[in-house]
Amino acid sequence: MDPVKKYYEANLDGLEHFGFGDHHQRIIDMLSKEKKGKLLDVGCGNGFLANELKKIGYDTYGIDLSSQQVKRAKKRGVKAKQGSADEKFRHKDNFFDCVVVSEVIEHLFEPENCLRECYRVLKKGGILIVGIPNTSSLQARLAMFFLGESQFVTYPYVTHPHIRMFSKGSLIKLLKKHNFKPQKTRGANWFMFQYTRKNAQIIKNNKPVEYNWNSWLKILFWIKYNIFGHFPILSQTIIVKSVKN
Repeated sequence: MDPVKKYYEANLDGLEHFGFGDHHQRIIDMLSKEKKGKLLDVGCGNGFLANELKKIGYDTYGIDLSSQQVKRAKKRGVKAKQGSADEKFRHKDNFFDCVVVSEVIEHLFEPENCLRECYRVLKKGGILIVGIPNTSSLQARLAMFFLGESQFVTYPYVTHPHIRMFSKGSLIKLLKKHNFKPQKTRGANWFMFQYTRKNAQIIKNNKPVEYNWNSWLKILFWIKYNIFGHFPILSQTIIVKSVKN
């Protein structure tokens, strides 16, 4: 079995209870004012993000390696299919108005295959959203300086099987190489502040538990989301919105 597929099949329960992330909210905000249409979520997992995008008007489709996650996504009303992000998608040319590839291409040996397929299935002028862990984030820089290692660049990965590393600059170059025009770049997930106030969760005994928010935490998260997000070069996650040329 493919090692990445094996990892996701073995960690289904933990992935099912993963909280509503800062990067999820950022993607929703980027797409909320766009013209709604057919949207493909590559690496859709249990369909959580695709379902949120469906709520704001998108007709959502999905691809995921895990057959179990595909079943969960379908229960959420996502038109999901099992498949690999770096192989030919089972969809027609120029079919989608938007493609989302969040926290995926760092797991691929050949991320360029994925971008070629995204380009093929997107309509001209269609939107591509790509989110990646940032190798040059402030957290990674401090970890390398003080500890001599970072979760983004240290092998082997026990819980994060990343095999390709990206920074803001390298991602934008890759997008341009594949005929996408970057329009907007935002940052998300600063240090441990990875959840939004909308639906933050902590995990206890493998079950989601609502977090008790104090007023000062609300202020901190507002600053983090609305100010720090404009400095993606140092954020833990980088999200780029592009259009197909």
